[in-house]
Amino acid sequence: MAASSLDGFRESHNQALEAARVGMMSAGRRWLFDYGELNVVALLSYRIDQAREFVRRELGALAGSEESIVTVRTTLKCYLDVERSLNTAAERLHVARNTVAYRVQRAEELRGEGIHVRRMQLQAALTLVEELGETVLPGTYATR
Repeated sequence: MAASSLDGFRESHNQALEAARVGMMSAGRRWLFDYGELNVVALLSYRIDQAREFVRRELGALAGSEESIVTVRTTLKCYLDVERSLNTAAERLHVARNTVAYRVQRAEELRGEGIHVRRMQLQAALTLVEELGETVLPGTYATR
C-alpha cells in the first residue's frame, strides 16, 4: 500500500523496481509484476549468487534439472503448499495419492534428509526454484 508522501512514493518506486528485477528473472517470463506476490522472492534473491548457494544447500540433489527431478520437486512444493495433504496434492497435480507419497519419499532421498528438517528453508528454496527456475539452480550463472 503506497503512502501519499515522498517517502511513500520512493517506497512504491523501489518495490516496482524489485518486482521488475524478479519478474525479469522469472521462469514464467511474466510481463506484469506484482510486488505483493514477489516480495519474498525479491528478498531471497537480492544476491543471486547467495540464492543459488542457498538452493544448492537446502535441496541437495533435489536441485537437479533432469525432468524426473523437476517432477519430484514440483510435487514436493505442491504437497508442502497444501499443508502436507496427500489427497489435496494429488487432486491438484491430477495424479494418484500413492504417486504423491512416492514422490515425497523420493524428494527426501534426493535431499538427503526429511522434509520436516529446516522446513521453512526448504519451502523458501522450492519457492525460489519455482519462480526463478534455472537462474537459481546450481551450476547456472544467469546475471541479475
